[in-house]
Amino acid sequence: MNTLPAVLAVSFVALYAAHQVGDHWFQTPTQALSKGGPGWAARAACARHVAVLAAVKAAALWAAFTVTGLPARPAWWAVGLGVDAVSHYWADRRSTLRRLAAVFGPGKAAFFDLGSPRAGHDDNPTLGTGACAVRGFAVHLHTLNPVYQAPPADLLPRQYTRLMPYLFSDEEVTALMRAAGRMRHGPAGLTYQTLIGLLAVTGLRPSEAYRLDRGHFDPDDATLTVVRSKYGKSRQLVLDPSTITALLDYGRHRDRHYPHPVEPSLLVSMQRTRLNVISTERSFVRLAHAVGIRPRSDRTRPRLKDLRHTFAVNTLISWYRSGADVDTRLPALSTWLGHVDPEATYWYLQASPELLALAAERADRHRAQEAPP
Repeated sequence: MNTLPAVLAVSFVALYAAHQVGDHWFQTPTQALSKGGPGWAARAACARHVAVLAAVKAAALWAAFTVTGLPARPAWWAVGLGVDAVSHYWADRRSTLRRLAAVFGPGKAAFFDLGSPRAGHDDNPTLGTGACAVRGFAVHLHTLNPVYQAPPADLLPRQYTRLMPYLFSDEEVTALMRAAGRMRHGPAGLTYQTLIGLLAVTGLRPSEAYRLDRGHFDPDDATLTVVRSKYGKSRQLVLDPSTITALLDYGRHRDRHYPHPVEPSLLVSMQRTRLNVISTERSFVRLAHAVGIRPRSDRTRPRLKDLRHTFAVNTLISWYRSGADVDTRLPALSTWLGHVDPEATYWYLQASPELLALAAERADRHRAQEAPP
């Protein structure tokens, strides 16, 4: 009996499932952020990720072949997983792109033209064939070393529609925190309660909350320090007393349940590591569904980072309602949110109909005051 088709099918299913689990669930945020960087620490992080991924795939193959009763070929698995591990490490280290940029050098159009419509061919100029992706890599390289140049943003015109944020009401945030408290694993529920509350009252990016270490929280100075966030910026946030109390309470429960964490993170997962981006987002979607929060449209779905958007919009609305000079205060909000330029903060003016109406009303009053009698 020819078992080759069955072996191939079972191997594909096992390896595909194992890849999703090993590459997304078991990979820590530290490994994901550092594995492509320079130095031996980054190489070690990438090697640990690849080793865990290979172990997960081997376990999945063993389980699948044991359940199905198909003949196992450990030697073949070892060769295949070895080749897979080497190629995965090579891809995650991203060294090839750096060498490619170094070969072409700054100012060479050949590197810029990758993916551009070909002369004499009916390539779609609004989509390109990969230049957008190449530009993203080039921008990343430019942040690491200014000698590398990035193609102009309008090299290939393309349409981009930014998703509209889901703005949570106070009642919805409270409901999400209560639902987190009812999670089956009590310590995990407390972590999600703290995460949701922290994002709602500080406007942190979720990734910034994941990267917080215990030493970044100083209850004596009432500050939370965000280190090397987006664009490499760091900032310090002043905390409300109620937020300090909540973080101290969480810290006591965390230390009791996780006395020996793998990493010094402020927020700890069930695996005693930093929160995982993928699993955290999935858990948040389940919590939102449990409390009846549904997408308002295809472009407006409740996401964890929308707590940040809600914070920004609510801050602007409170300023408009109080009669404050929003234009003067906006740079302070930009700094608080970690924006590079206040123009990024102006985007929130169109994120809420109420905020847009308040801004229009303020502009109308200003024009009326300047109009000649």
